Amino acid sequence: MAGQWAGQSAGDIVTITQSGCQIVATDPRQGWSPAKGTGTGWNVQMTFGGASLSGHLQGCNPNGCPKGSTISFSNGQRWTKQ
Repeated sequence: MAGQWAGQSAGDIVTITQSGCQIVATDPRQGWSPAKGTGTGWNVQMTFGGASLSGHLQGCNPNGCPKGSTISFSNGQRWTKQ
């Protein structure tokens, strides 16, 4: 899951780092950054500035998330792997 993900706004690039099941998303343009959470299987649970959101990974495989994979969050936001 680690790498660069594009948010829905133009120029919005989120960097995800991962250590085991722990993930951290950073985007210097966003007030919620950094967001922390966990990724298990094809699901993520993250906290963005106090708001807890769940997400579902699509296009990923056991070896990682190739370019074009997506994370669809419970608030309707969608990130695409770059």
